[in-house]
Amino acid sequence: MQCQLIVNLSLANWKIFHFCLQNWVSSELLSKMQLLAGRRKLQDLTIGPVLTVSVLEHSVKVKVMNCTQVTTESMLEHIQKLLKIPGSELLFGGEELENHSIPKIYGALKPTAVFVPLAEIHKPDNFELVTKEIFGPFQVNVKVKRVYL
Repeated sequence: MQCQLIVNLSLANWKIFHFCLQNWVSSELLSKMQLLAGRRKLQDLTIGPVLTVSVLEHSVKVKVMNCTQVTTESMLEHIQKLLKIPGSELLFGGEELENHSIPKIYGALKPTAVFVPLAEIHKPDNFELVTKEIFGPFQVNVKVKRVYL
């Protein structure tokens, strides 16, 4: 099955990138991912608060890491910044969990996927943003042509 060939990479940061061959995008892969993500609920504990997550921002030149608390608001802001990248789009999620009592100091985000064109990721203004580390129900999807492999 084609969908089993998707490559999940955890880069130097922990954000998950899904690299899909361009012809797989027309398959049921993304709709299946959306369906499965949509099943996650607070009631059955398949989704929950982002309690211990931090965003680690690092500078290659300085080799310093700064930790900051990740909240629902900061994750939603990050999604909006990603969506300003030309060609990017929200595949699913991108909203706060509904009917929750999770304190504002934690994250409460529906499982989210954002598509960002590979050519845009390499641009200096976008690279740090796209590779920002978020430990939560969040992923970046990238389409690649066989020629890149």
